[in-house]
Formats: sequence, C-alpha cells, structure tokens
Amino acid sequence: MAAVADSMIDGAACATCGRYLGESVGYPRTCVECDAEDNSEGSKRKRASNRVESNRILKEAGYSFEECNDGAHLIVQTIVGRIDFWPGTGKFIVASTKHSGRGVFNLMKHAVPLVPEPESKEIQWKPHMSRFAVNTYAAAGYIVVGEPERSE
Repeated sequence: MAAVADSMIDGAACATCGRYLGESVGYPRTCVECDAEDNSEGSKRKRASNRVESNRILKEAGYSFEECNDGAHLIVQTIVGRIDFWPGTGKFIVASTKHSGRGVFNLMKHAVPLVPEPESKEIQWKPHMSRFAVNTYAAAGYIVVGEPERSE
C-alpha cells in the first residue's frame, strides 16, 4: 500500500485513481480521465455559482427578467429591448440587434434596466415647489395636484 501512495506522490501513478502513468516525474499528476472529471465538476460548480450570482446582481441593479429552464436562461427587459442571457456561461444576445457578448457586467454596461412607467402621473404639490418646478413637472407629463391659486 505504501508503494502505491509513493508512486501517486512522485507522479508514477495518477494521484486520483492510482492508474500507472509511467516514469516518476517528482510531483503528483492525474490521468486524462481524472483530469477531465475534475474540470467537468469544477466547471459545473462554476456555472451554478454564476447563475446564482448573476441573478442576484441583476435584481440588485433593478433589472426585471423572466427565468427559464430553472434559471439557466434569463429573458432580461432593458431600454434596448429584450436580452437573452445565459448566466452560467455569461453569454447574452440583444434580440433586436443580435449583438452578443459575455458577462453580467458587460450586459449591464450595454443596456440599463427598463423602468416601468409609474402608475400615477399625479404629484402632490408641496410648499417648497417653485413655479419653475411645477412647470417642469407639467412639461414631463405629470399633473401637480393641490397647487394653490396664484395671484399675479
């Protein structure tokens, strides 16, 4: 048993499964199959982590989105329209222009969130509001309610 452990430590055998790899190289190494399994498992964990973190980042930044395939695909609503986003790999595609990129932060640089229209376009007048402020609100489509009559 000690001979197998020694050969795993010096690289003559795979450090994971113990398969003979050949001449000793002086450091642990793995066979192709074990290396692929490690990378595959690590990649799966990374993609799962990306899905959770990207979801959180988008929510905190104010983006609204629909989750598909248990969060593997997000349909994000932005001012440039719909963006299909796969948070596991980071790939995104803007539906209207077919522009593509990678990364949640690059997506956020490309398009700001779509802010829904307020339900009410009415604003309650406050004593600190100047005539200029009232006119500005009116020009933006708001109705200022409760403004006292002004004698001019």
